[in-house]
Amino acid sequence: MSKYFFLFFLLIFSNSFSQWSGNTALNNPLVIAPFNQLGAKCISDGDDGMIIVWEDNRTQSSGNRDVYAQRINKFGQRVWGDSTGIPIGVKINEDERYYDICSDGKGGAIIIWDDNILTTRTILKGQRITKAGVKMWSDTGKVVINDGNRQSQSKITSDNNGGCFIAYLTSELSSNDYEVKANRLDSSGNKLWGAGSWVSQQDGNASEIEGCTTSDNGFFTVWSDPRNAKITWSDLYCQKINSGGTALWTANGIPLCTSNYTQQYERCIPDNSGG
Repeated sequence: MSKYFFLFFLLIFSNSFSQWSGNTALNNPLVIAPFNQLGAKCISDGDDGMIIVWEDNRTQSSGNRDVYAQRINKFGQRVWGDSTGIPIGVKINEDERYYDICSDGKGGAIIIWDDNILTTRTILKGQRITKAGVKMWSDTGKVVINDGNRQSQSKITSDNNGGCFIAYLTSELSSNDYEVKANRLDSSGNKLWGAGSWVSQQDGNASEIEGCTTSDNGFFTVWSDPRNAKITWSDLYCQKINSGGTALWTANGIPLCTSNYTQQYERCIPDNSGG
């Protein structure tokens, strides 16, 4: 009899704390706020929940974009700020967008985003948030990359030491052209590779960066590259950088795929053998 009572108690207890909707027509609301919330990206919080970052137009209708975040615990409960999340990058009449997220290795997250400080200038800002939702790099974030002209559309992955690897597009060499550069940030958002390491200085406007941390704690980056372009064709090139910031493969990257027409929308994961 005690066995059945114990099982009944467990079922009642677990249901009383669960917030996940059993109705697939309703699901769980992450954020309900004015105007548009879109482009969500998420990572694990290391405790069967997740941390989500998204683009948000709540303050300026269909105009400028901001960045918000929320953590959902394993019971389906929203635990950061109020029910509409916490502001990460918010500026009136300026776009905060093109964000990426990775784990800080302690249940929190690092988020990097574009900050359009002028119509002709974009820098990268970052924020580290603890599992409890505490912002560690000031309330409005920290400038992490500011190399001149534009830095944009970063890709970040954990460096397995509380910080992150970051690859990004940069027009510091020419305002009309994007190249690819990388750096490594520590848990306080400080740059560990100084002015950064060049991934590719090839002319032609690189785009669509992806990356992953390799099993030997290096950083693998792949991007769309039109160096062999015929009108608008784009190929895929890649590069590996070690934990100290040294590019290990051919300067400006090695070709991953150079078939006819366009190759794009690449994704990558480590192969657990250093690749």
